[in-house]
Amino acid sequence: MQQSQYPDMPHFFLPGDISLLLRNTQRKNKDIFHCVSLGILADNEQDFRSFVRQAWKLGASIKTPNCLLQPKTQIGTAVYWWKEARREGAAKAGGYAKARNAEAKFWEGFSRIANRWHLPSRGNTSEDLLAEAETTRNTVVAYLGYTRLEWRKLSDAKRERVLKGKINVKN
Repeated sequence: MQQSQYPDMPHFFLPGDISLLLRNTQRKNKDIFHCVSLGILADNEQDFRSFVRQAWKLGASIKTPNCLLQPKTQIGTAVYWWKEARREGAAKAGGYAKARNAEAKFWEGFSRIANRWHLPSRGNTSEDLLAEAETTRNTVVAYLGYTRLEWRKLSDAKRERVLKGKINVKN
């Protein structure tokens, strides 16, 4: 992500390149470290504080799309913004992971009942199928776009096209 956002700048990968990034130089210009998010600079608060102290010792600033931390910024303020970035990043990543896992779980369960979803309800009730798939009727309808009655009315070929368009379900 950083390479696409800052294509003309040298790129360092943390934590392996920290020694290169924070090396002493003879340049009079002070460095500005650009990063997509403060949250990627360290895995824990102690490492972040250490990174920031070393950067400020060199007179370098840390710039993200949301903030600019300069050597005159108090370390507590920097840590606050780092925690916010970690929280926001972790929340997004957690949300995406939860959604991916829920969708995968749904399709795993649905693949177990897909070949019976269109059959008449005698001995094959919706409640039994949904319990076996460990999902809800609304979830099935949300993913398929069809209620059980509508699904039954589709031809076999149409059902296969719908399933292939959503995910490869092996019946």
